[in-house]
Amino acid sequence: MSSTKIDVKNIDFEEFKEMLDSIYKKYNCVDFSHMFSTFHILKISGANFSQILYTTSDFDQTIKELNRIGLFPYSVGIPILKIDTSGRIIPLLPLGDIMKNFCKNKICLPSSIVMKIIYGREVKVNEKYPFKYAILMLNNIFVAYVKVKRIANKTMIIPELDIGWYLRKAG
Repeated sequence: MSSTKIDVKNIDFEEFKEMLDSIYKKYNCVDFSHMFSTFHILKISGANFSQILYTTSDFDQTIKELNRIGLFPYSVGIPILKIDTSGRIIPLLPLGDIMKNFCKNKICLPSSIVMKIIYGREVKVNEKYPFKYAILMLNNIFVAYVKVKRIANKTMIIPELDIGWYLRKAG
């Protein structure tokens, strides 16, 4: 828990669906909002961040009680979207497992190349991809969000957020 006040509010399901629109366009997805229709969608905001989470319970009363005694939780669910300071909506790692079933911009690479990416390195491959952003898969397992950039006769795959991030940055 944090000692800094965190604002938590419920998000209307229609508002949440609108937030997903930019993700659908970027990764060429069909609407997967129905996967969250039975959950509570929350927006957590602090001084330097905003996240969208989903949870099985409405924690509104619990959070108010915790705030009353000077405790301010920074998470009460599973974070799936980040809203950066410019308002851009960015998918977080837990959403990748859902997106892999609904999005067409996917790249499947051998484990030797994937390992480089989850160590935060860019890689060049010979394949040509018709999109700029993709979900990286290994044996049907989500491992990263990547940027795809054509360079001469090759394609540069640049990790944006990958499962190795937790070990490199957060651990």
